[in-house]
Amino acid sequence: MSAEANLAFGPGADLWILPERKNSGLVQKLDWYLNFQIAKSSHHEATALSTRLKQILEDCELENQSTASGDNDSLLILTSHQFPNRWILVLRGSDSLVDWVEKAMQKWEKMNSPSLRIFLPQGASPSEFRKLWKKSGGSEDINLISDRNEELNG
Repeated sequence: MSAEANLAFGPGADLWILPERKNSGLVQKLDWYLNFQIAKSSHHEATALSTRLKQILEDCELENQSTASGDNDSLLILTSHQFPNRWILVLRGSDSLVDWVEKAMQKWEKMNSPSLRIFLPQGASPSEFRKLWKKSGGSEDINLISDRNEELNG
């Protein structure tokens, strides 16, 4: 592993937020260490509930938990046994940096704002990310990793 990758993959944050594989070379490297869980998840389709089960849920006035969250835009992986962090959160939709930052902020807050490292999508400007992050209510003091393997602390 290169010295740059050691900085990116080193200790310092409980949660790492990453874009999908297509928008980051670093995610592809991380995925190798994760036994390609990220790549496998992109091909996964949830099994549809049977008509009978849907009817039972409706009759009992129960919410269908498999679709209630509507969360098909992210993958949370427990990684404490593979990396010096607790989780990796892969957020899809990084083609639009504005939307991606908003989703990242929502997920981070929903997880009770753990210490954070953000791996920027390819072509994303660190200054633009910081501006959007601050606009969403985040602190300027954030650990960013660009796809060029540079650590960009604020």
